[in-house]
Amino acid sequence: MSSILVNLIRFMRRMKQLARNEYSAFVLRFFPDRWRWFEKNISQFERRGVLQAYEKPFVSFETTDICNLNCIMCETWSATRTKGIMKMDDFVGHLDRIQALGQNSVAFHTIGDPLMDKEVGEKLRLCYERGIEVDLRTNGLLLDKYLSVIVKYPPGRLRISIDGGTKETYERIRVRGKFDKLLANLNLLKGAFVKHRILCELGVDMVVFGENLHEIPIFYQVFHPYFKLTHMHFHIINSLSGDHGDFFDKEKLSSFSQPVPPCKMPFTSLFILHDQRVSVCCRDYHEELIVGDLKNETIEQIWSGKSIHALREAHEQAKSTPSNLPRACRECYSPTEHTAQVIDVFIHQVLQKSISKYGIKDLPIDQMATEIRTYLERLSEQKLLEKNQHTVGNH
Repeated sequence: MSSILVNLIRFMRRMKQLARNEYSAFVLRFFPDRWRWFEKNISQFERRGVLQAYEKPFVSFETTDICNLNCIMCETWSATRTKGIMKMDDFVGHLDRIQALGQNSVAFHTIGDPLMDKEVGEKLRLCYERGIEVDLRTNGLLLDKYLSVIVKYPPGRLRISIDGGTKETYERIRVRGKFDKLLANLNLLKGAFVKHRILCELGVDMVVFGENLHEIPIFYQVFHPYFKLTHMHFHIINSLSGDHGDFFDKEKLSSFSQPVPPCKMPFTSLFILHDQRVSVCCRDYHEELIVGDLKNETIEQIWSGKSIHALREAHEQAKSTPSNLPRACRECYSPTEHTAQVIDVFIHQVLQKSISKYGIKDLPIDQMATEIRTYLERLSEQKLLEKNQHTVGNH
């Protein structure tokens, strides 16, 4: 594909993305009560039946499973899989594979931080020159090292994980993280993006739980110079880490979660690990969900193979025979898509209404935090009541 055509395609994608983002921001600002309807009805994510297998999977790459942090809700260092970095020759072969599937975008994502890979710049270049959009997810602490290549070969989306609005909370949650370093990197990133007019969608993810719930308004105040409100994503804590039963069970907001199985992942997605093995889950800490190996199989063979078929069958029968599921699946708890969306939208509405009424500098921080906390506590009580009623009904 010629560079002119690649650039034209990329530009058209950016314009479409920008138009949707601007419309979303307009709806949230002027019609906040309608924003939930907007996000629900023109979501970019395809909504299919949970147990309907796609003809082709969406394939993501684990360029590395090494992380420089060990966040308290993730405990990535507890993973027993071998640590490593995807070899360049393997990476190129994987690009060939996804393009043969007709896939024009890829996420660099599992339990590691892609910027721990010293060759991430070259991998971004290869994707950029092929017209493959990259969804790059990072904690942002190494952005300064790779800023020049990110500017030269920008990903389609750059999502930064930040879970606190103050230095104390951030560094308590993101073990080994440095808040001042993060802010310095965000300033560098903002300056470079403005200078070079980069159209990459820049977003931030915050995992919400007892440790940081009160800081959501502060989080907005601190990070609004770098991220639009519509690109701030607030996720309720789940048990997708490898230490379920330790941190998660002690977390009050875990009441929003329910057993995940049956899960859609074996029916929709594949994750190519750094060593060429293939898993169906981005949070496969202990290689329990490996369904194939690209050293001796093709993606098509893996997607229709015995291993993934057996896993799908186990999920189809999850309610009646949960013992057939791998441990990782049995211990996976998460809010339903509806619950997660309702909470995220409520937080956005509280923030937007307060911004419109008071202005960013004069936000009533304590009042907003109380409003969010009260709503979540009431919703949590309702969810617990529903679970208890469901349990009694089953007996």
